[in-house]
This record gives sequence, structure tokens and C-alpha cells, in this order.
Amino acid sequence: MSLRTAHIVLIGAGIALAFLIAVKLSGHISVGSMTGAIALPVAAGLCGAPRAFTAAAAGAGAMILVKHISNLRRLLADREHGIRHGSA
Repeated sequence: MSLRTAHIVLIGAGIALAFLIAVKLSGHISVGSMTGAIALPVAAGLCGAPRAFTAAAAGAGAMILVKHISNLRRLLADREHGIRHGSA
């Protein structure tokens, strides 16, 4: 099965939605990024993407999570700065 444009749009929309919800609920961009990294292979699998694409998505997501380990440590220690709404 080929990866059609519709699949790509659905996958992208799912990841964007997961990112935005996570940022809105947590107030942290890093939480949105990590959520998107987890959502990427999940969305690919749910949309029927080829196994190779889903595996590559899982690998990319894992790399993103590894890059965010320091953010995760700061979040758990309550030392991660969040986004500021309405600041100038």
C-alpha cells in the first residue's frame, strides 16, 4: 500500500492536534514536542501507512524523545520554564 496524500494530511493533522493540546494543557512547548514524537508513529499506524514508514516514524520519534531528556528532567523537577501568555 502506498502512502497517499490523504494519509500524510491525516498524520500531520493528528500530530499537530496532539502538539497543540499538550502545549495548551501543560504550558510547555517541550511537552508538545514529546507528545508529537509519540503521536507520530501512532498516527501513521492508525492511518494505514506502510510498515516501513511507521517504523521510520517510530525511529524519528525516539530520537526526538532522546533529545528531550533534559527537558523531561527539568519538568519532573519543576524547573522547566513554560510559555508566557500575553507577555510583551
